Amino acid sequence: MPSVNIAKWRKFITSTNSNLGLVLVLELMKFGFLFCYTVYMYIKVIVQAFAKKESFLKKSKDHFRISVKEKAQRNMANTRVLELMAEHFQIPKNKVHIINGHHHPSKLLSVDLE
Repeated sequence: MPSVNIAKWRKFITSTNSNLGLVLVLELMKFGFLFCYTVYMYIKVIVQAFAKKESFLKKSKDHFRISVKEKAQRNMANTRVLELMAEHFQIPKNKVHIINGHHHPSKLLSVDLE
């Protein structure tokens, strides 16, 4: 099996696609030449909880402003934000995760596009 410098590929792919927020993570599988890759998109979201009406505003490719009716208690607002992002990208809800900002209006989300 040939030796592959995964860190070098990760650095190259991340630097070339950093403006889109895409990160390609290469994982070398132990089965010959088989490579498996996953495409993640990091998204910055500003959330207003307990709003009178829901709104979903796309400010740029990776910046959103979302208002939800749910309160910011018992993870209800975060759950609704994840549901709205999954609807927007037309993917299952379990492919969207909060990376940072669980208890803050400004959040960093990871969307698994694969």
